[in-house]
Amino acid sequence: MLVEIEREISLARADNKTLPVELADLLVKKVDTLRKMSRHLDGMQALELLREFAREHQLTFYLAKADYLEGMLFKERGEYQRAIPKFEAAEAVFAKLNEYKHQVRAMRRAAFSLRSNGDLEQAIAYAEKALEIAKRHQLNNEIARALGTLADIYSNIGLYQEALDYDLEQFKYQPIESASLEGRSNSFYALAERYMRLEDYVSAKEYFHKALVIDRKLNVPVYIGHSLVKLSQVYRRAQEYDAAMAFAQEAQVVFGSANIARHVAWAKSNVGNIYLDQKRFAEAIHHLADAEATLTLLDEKSLLNKIKVSLAKAHIGLGDNDTAEDYLMSVLAFAKSSNSYNLLVDTLEGLVKLMKDKADYQRAFEFQLTLSDEKVKKNAQIYSFRTAKQKHSLETIGKDAEIKILEAEKLHSELKLKEEKIRKRSAVTAVVLLSVLLLIVLYVLYSRRKLANMRQAMLAECIERRNQLVAGVSHELRTPFSV
Repeated sequence: MLVEIEREISLARADNKTLPVELADLLVKKVDTLRKMSRHLDGMQALELLREFAREHQLTFYLAKADYLEGMLFKERGEYQRAIPKFEAAEAVFAKLNEYKHQVRAMRRAAFSLRSNGDLEQAIAYAEKALEIAKRHQLNNEIARALGTLADIYSNIGLYQEALDYDLEQFKYQPIESASLEGRSNSFYALAERYMRLEDYVSAKEYFHKALVIDRKLNVPVYIGHSLVKLSQVYRRAQEYDAAMAFAQEAQVVFGSANIARHVAWAKSNVGNIYLDQKRFAEAIHHLADAEATLTLLDEKSLLNKIKVSLAKAHIGLGDNDTAEDYLMSVLAFAKSSNSYNLLVDTLEGLVKLMKDKADYQRAFEFQLTLSDEKVKKNAQIYSFRTAKQKHSLETIGKDAEIKILEAEKLHSELKLKEEKIRKRSAVTAVVLLSVLLLIVLYVLYSRRKLANMRQAMLAECIERRNQLVAGVSHELRTPFSV
């Protein structure tokens, strides 16, 4: 695939008739292909060539496309903080160019990155705005994807049923059977995520397997690795450890072949967590520590701190409470600063258990109070987001109703206008028909009168000829035969 694209680029450069936008499209295709192959460094180099070409030929759209693609490269490496401004810059330019489909895509990607970075309110705002623009311009595929993004965000908040509702709604706009292979894989993956959160592991396994089958057909290492890790997680939660281990180890190989250090560490941490669930603490620490070292070098704080919680649990299992406390206190500081609720709860629960094991009941009580407060706050947050969603839904329904009323009024006006035109047309037609009928009547009357005159003239002529004939005969009768 890549070789073919590079050949097309060489031919396009050699052909003087090639339009700049045609070559730019090929350069975009090359960057995107390298991204899907997880060759991110090569993708960045190809991206700079695209930027230089776009600047040289003043192709504003392709400059924005370059920002978008750079955001995608950062996103797939887990560098969400760097991805967000790239998506925002691309979105602003696409909006000015009225490139609504591309604008919506950039907003969706920004929303996903914001969600991954913990900024849930801003993520929802971006996703809802993307949905609104997509609906306004009747971009069904983008409507479906924006709904999928909202599902992902609400799942992250903990509103799993609402997330599943969004997932199911998107199929109205993009049925699975009509979607591309990549679109189908994404849909199956998303559904599996929701079912796993709802602890329906049978359904989760079914849909993750479906996603993996398609990912293998697409042969995109990042996609294959993600599905493998998720299968590992769902099998681990179902306590099917042999299958979970096989998937996690295969994911490690896939990410390793693609040279994605962050994802290799992610896969290793899943291996460690399987050992942790089996209470094989030394083996868990071995794999988790490797992942910790990699993520520390990458400065990937979110995943790193989740791994630290697992390391703390493993050390508690080995009776090394001091090391465990160091890990948990470090994570506690990060969880508070990053407003990461799930991480905060896991950490506080670990600290409560640790303090009980150390017989430090005073601190155990303090951490338990903090844990209770955080759960109350989380419930309030869930209520707040749920209320906001319902309010937004009502507003959307209201707006949709207003739009339908306006459309109905417009249709009524159009019908009245058509009716008036038909009336005028009918009146003209009636006048024409009456005129034609009158002309016909006049013509008939005229023809009859003319015929009557002709008959009278012919009768007079016949009488005249008869009189002449009688006179002639009378004359002849009076004349002697001898003459």
